[in-house]
Amino acid sequence: MPRVAAAAVCAVSAAAEKRQSAVGVSIRGLMMDRASGVVKERFAVVYAPKKKKRLSANCVEVMDSEQAARQASSPQRHRHAAVVAGPSTSSESQQLYYLVRWLD
Repeated sequence: MPRVAAAAVCAVSAAAEKRQSAVGVSIRGLMMDRASGVVKERFAVVYAPKKKKRLSANCVEVMDSEQAARQASSPQRHRHAAVVAGPSTSSESQQLYYLVRWLD
C-alpha cells in the first residue's frame, strides 16, 4: 500500500475513534465474549456525578430494557440512562463497566 494511502486510512481510523470516544469509551481492548454472555452490552442506570467512561460496578444498576433504564433515570439525582459493556475485572480486581453511550 502506498504511503499516502496508508496515511489516509490512519487518518480516517483516528477520526472515527475520536468520534466514538466523544460518545463513549473505545472498548477495543475489552474482549467481548458473546457466546458465554459474561461481558456484553447492557442497558443500565448509572450513578455519575461526573460522567465517566469507566464505571465501578457499585454505580451501575443493570436494567431489562432501554425503556426501563430511561424511566429509572433521574438526572437531577445524577442517575443517567446508558448503554454499558461489562462487567469486566480490572487489573486491581475491581468489577468495572465501560460506557458505550449515554441515553439521556
